Amino acid sequence: MKKTALIFVGQGAQQSGMGKDVYTDFPQTKILFDEACDILGFDLKKIMFEGPQEALTESKNAQPALLLHAFCIYDLVKGYAKEAEYFAGHSLGEYTAHTAAGAIEFGDALKLVRKRGELMSEAGAKTPGKMAAIVGLSPQEVEKACSEAGGIAVPANYNSPSQIVISGESDAVERAVGICKSMGAKKCVFLDVSAAFHSPLMKEAAQKFSEVVGTVSVKNASKPVLVNISALPVSSPGDLKAAMMEQMTGPVKWLQTIRFLKENGVERVIEFSPKPVLSSLVKKTENEIETVCLSGTQSVNDFIKENGG
Repeated sequence: MKKTALIFVGQGAQQSGMGKDVYTDFPQTKILFDEACDILGFDLKKIMFEGPQEALTESKNAQPALLLHAFCIYDLVKGYAKEAEYFAGHSLGEYTAHTAAGAIEFGDALKLVRKRGELMSEAGAKTPGKMAAIVGLSPQEVEKACSEAGGIAVPANYNSPSQIVISGESDAVERAVGICKSMGAKKCVFLDVSAAFHSPLMKEAAQKFSEVVGTVSVKNASKPVLVNISALPVSSPGDLKAAMMEQMTGPVKWLQTIRFLKENGVERVIEFSPKPVLSSLVKKTENEIETVCLSGTQSVNDFIKENGG
């Protein structure tokens, strides 16, 4: 048995039609989808199945949609992946990881990420900022560029050894991008996002969200969750809550998470996502780790068959 970790995708992977096949093909998934729509008070599955993509991309819809999609697929295969040693998720995906690990109830998780999406969008409208992906520089070089830029510009996502996303005030991020180009970055791409996520510009939203997190019941995780803020395994309710409260303004240490998995003997990661976003980042960081992406009916059926179902 290969030592395995389960990983859950973050915002940006959403696409129109996601989940429609598993909703149609698996009765237990239909129950979860319908329950989610009741909990949220609107027809999320209609937005997921039919779009428009613009509506699905709104943070308040994308975040519960991706959690619902990933958790439903996890629910289908959990009996065949019960030996997994760790859970982890990228940004939003950390909440799916908490849910799959049994630390947060499904209904609470949906409401949490719906509120998280709303607060993040509100923060973007109130305090506009920018994000940009820097390719071809080391984390240390990007950190140096941010520090030299002045204003608020910080690393937001450590995605791989040569892909770092920066976030912050528009002018500061633009200056940091210019410095990165002068350092020899292969590519600098401004992201089409509504706010400067994972930066100090999210401080007010994070404070409001912390109040919401404080009202949610959190239990011990069944297996450790590698949290974004530290890239270390966490299991206790207090530590899980603290990680959630810090995550909105802190960086996503995904590169460090994958290195932790490799150093601790993980040979395979199973990604739950409409497309293999995290699998690609894993391969760029630790190519020897096997990746599997479960995205819909075909991949689920193949996985169950390969694992004795």
